[in-house]
Amino acid sequence: MSIPIKQCLVGFVADPIPRPKPTARGGTRVQVRVRLPHWRRNPDGGYTPLKATYCTLVTFDEVAQELFARFRKGDKVIAAGAVRMDQPNVDGIARQRELFVAYHVGHDAVRTRYVVERPRMRADTLNLSSAVTGR
Repeated sequence: MSIPIKQCLVGFVADPIPRPKPTARGGTRVQVRVRLPHWRRNPDGGYTPLKATYCTLVTFDEVAQELFARFRKGDKVIAAGAVRMDQPNVDGIARQRELFVAYHVGHDAVRTRYVVERPRMRADTLNLSSAVTGR
C-alpha cells in the first residue's frame, strides 16, 4: 500500500477571513488570499528574501468553518490539498486562474502558540483499571 501524498501550501493569511458562503450543493465555502514568501539561499548559508507571491486558498464545509473560526489575517497556515484551475467570467471575459483547494488546514506549530484540548479518556480505555485496583 502506498503512502497517500497531497500537495502542500505554506504561507500567511493575507486578508481578513470572510464569512462562509453557501454553495450550490448546500455546503459552505471560504476563499482567502495567502501570501507565499520566497527565499534565496546565499553561499554563506544565509537567506535573502525575494518578492512574495499570492494564491487563492479555497476550503469547503467543515474545513471552511474551522478556517473562519480559528484563523486571522497574518496567521501562518499550512494546507494540504490540490491545485485546481478556475475560469471565472469577469466582464464577459473568461480568465483562467489557479486555486488551491485545501482538504486539511492548520497553524504552523513552530510559529503559533496554542493549547491542544483533548477529551478526557476513560480509565477502561487506557487500561488503567487493573493498575488502580491491582487486579
